Amino acid sequence: MINGNMVTMRQLYKAISWLFLTAAGAAYAEPAPDTLHFVGLYRFSWSGITLAGAELSIDTTRDTYALRLAASSQGIVNLFTRHRSDTSASGRRAGNRYFPAAYESHYWTKNKPRHLKLVFNSKGAITEETVEPPEDRTERAEVPHALKDGTIDPLTLLLALRAGHMPRVFDAKRLWDGKAIEGHPIGLRTYNGNHMAVPYMLSRTPVAGFTQKEVAEYQRGEPPLTFYFSDDLRRIPLYMSMPVYMGRLQGSLTKECSTWDECKVH
Repeated sequence: MINGNMVTMRQLYKAISWLFLTAAGAAYAEPAPDTLHFVGLYRFSWSGITLAGAELSIDTTRDTYALRLAASSQGIVNLFTRHRSDTSASGRRAGNRYFPAAYESHYWTKNKPRHLKLVFNSKGAITEETVEPPEDRTERAEVPHALKDGTIDPLTLLLALRAGHMPRVFDAKRLWDGKAIEGHPIGLRTYNGNHMAVPYMLSRTPVAGFTQKEVAEYQRGEPPLTFYFSDDLRRIPLYMSMPVYMGRLQGSLTKECSTWDECKVH
């Protein structure tokens, strides 16, 4: 049981990243809403066992956007490993196009801190890049500027997906391309009620900055992740599902909140 939980935890945080940070594809043809204020609390579980909670906020205007994602391990998982993270992104908007200005992520696993930061100029070039502690370049090669300039960060990708675009993504360490296969709208029940939702099966292709171990894991095949957006003008994340360790990892919206503190997970 211990080994099972530890394997599930490793897959869990990969899945949380997939859920909000690595999805890419042509999601919707219609324009994204001009303004949106959304704060949602999510519960992640595996075979009925609660593993983590996550909170997501999305704020958009005609000209700007800001996002924040926080996650924290919960329940029995904390007997084996603890994880928490707090990530934010902001930038400028022009119609259905999103141009990042700043991306920053703080995360802790077993109380060991990590810090990632990217700053973009108005032309999309990365002018500041922080990875703490620094990467071992004998294991992870640096991504050339010719590839990473003009990319977007993982959180901004969520808005690009909602608007129907497939940009290249850089997270301060790795660079990848992604795609999504759209399914037909379905009725979906989450912890906060019934919804009409559009499912997408997500996948990605590594481009640069991956270690040999990460490439080998990718070549063995990543589990398919199905991600669900609400089938309405808001297009908010509702649910995800991924097979993990002879079970199924599920993430579900549990409630919407008016403020960040109302849904706070840590």
